[in-house]
Amino acid sequence: MGADKLYSEAMDDAGLAEGNLVTPVVIKSAKRGKLKLTRPQLELTIKHPRTLLEDLSKGSLHDVECFSKMLDHLESDISTMKLRANAWATGDIEGLRALPITDPGAACIEAFMQAPALQARGFGDSAARMRKIWLSAAEAALAKNASTFALLPMSQMLKSDGLLADLRARGYQIEEP
Repeated sequence: MGADKLYSEAMDDAGLAEGNLVTPVVIKSAKRGKLKLTRPQLELTIKHPRTLLEDLSKGSLHDVECFSKMLDHLESDISTMKLRANAWATGDIEGLRALPITDPGAACIEAFMQAPALQARGFGDSAARMRKIWLSAAEAALAKNASTFALLPMSQMLKSDGLLADLRARGYQIEEP
């Protein structure tokens, strides 16, 4: 998508790195410690991929909203992203909480998942299904292990309706850093 390219260029221009730098380090450490890794996954089966691609090319994606949100994000949030990166790097949780979290990527994923060709194949509730899978895996790990470590995006840890909020709602005590 054009929005991805625009985002990458803006991040480069701002001197911000893309990607996840933490996950490979955590996985390497876990493997070195011979710890069992659990990676909750949602399997989506596409019975006729060629037909799906043809249907996607015929239909329209709601990508105007995606592109518009990406432009708004880049116009207003680059300086906030720098502040957020510095707060994250120094462990300033209160600073992170004080900064707004915007996720234009979610609008782009939503635009794609709302495509009629995907809706007709039952992919419309994928985010909710993945959330349920993650929570089930987390609860299973907590029940089975004396010690459990989960790696989540910071947005999920800070959002009032994130995965930690779901665990709180299920009765788990969450200790904030």
